[in-house]
Amino acid sequence: MRGKADFNPTVIPALYLILIAALARGGRKKAHYNWLFFVLVACISAYTVLFTASDDAGADRPLATVVTTILFSASDAILLCNRQRELRKIGQNKHTSKMSLLEGLKWSTNLVSTPRGIGWTHEPTDHSAPKFDCSRASFIASQLMWLVFYILLQDVSSILIRTNPCFSKGGPLFSESGWK
Repeated sequence: MRGKADFNPTVIPALYLILIAALARGGRKKAHYNWLFFVLVACISAYTVLFTASDDAGADRPLATVVTTILFSASDAILLCNRQRELRKIGQNKHTSKMSLLEGLKWSTNLVSTPRGIGWTHEPTDHSAPKFDCSRASFIASQLMWLVFYILLQDVSSILIRTNPCFSKGGPLFSESGWK
């Protein structure tokens, strides 16, 4: 244990469930209390990022990144936008306040699971890249080549970091090695 407490991996699904519940409840009466969901997400996120750690230091940064991403998504979805008018699936005719609880949960789960907004009215179609004129096989081959390139780049970067004594335990400080 490196933090005040060990990182609990159930925090991430719990944060998603709180966000989904807040979105499903957003179109109902007394939705102005939805900010309480955000307070809950913010408190759990702050505690998780600031006071917990796992046994693997390398895994802490990606976990903290996921938690803070959920926090920013919650601030956008709960505090900053009017979900009832702004966020709609393409072809959705039923207002979110008229949906049953189950329909609202399905709607909010779909919204949370599509962060780029594909299939929603807020999908960024104006700035999308043009369609490729190549075949599926050549596209997949091209993407695999880029994947290999980035894996090799990550390996080279990792090797370079390991050769720098400033990154090792008990190594010299950056200020001692001429970095200012």
